[in-house]
Amino acid sequence: MNLTAPQLERWLHTDESRSSGRRRPGVSESIDHESGRKIVIVLRQNARETDENDLNHMRNVVGDIKRHLRQRPDGDGTGAR
Repeated sequence: MNLTAPQLERWLHTDESRSSGRRRPGVSESIDHESGRKIVIVLRQNARETDENDLNHMRNVVGDIKRHLRQRPDGDGTGAR
């Protein structure tokens, strides 16, 4: 996925974004939506402002994306969410 911070932020405001993802019990925002908000913050930071927590979060995101890519079904992905 290659989105700019503004593109990701716009998507995070959509109903589709708010309705997808895993949720913690008792928390309305999905884990993935929260992660997306953190990604926007990191993308907007000056590189010198990035700390170890930011780097660890982005490493986890990259790992999640790689895992999802390995798990995707064969074909063109029509209808995939």
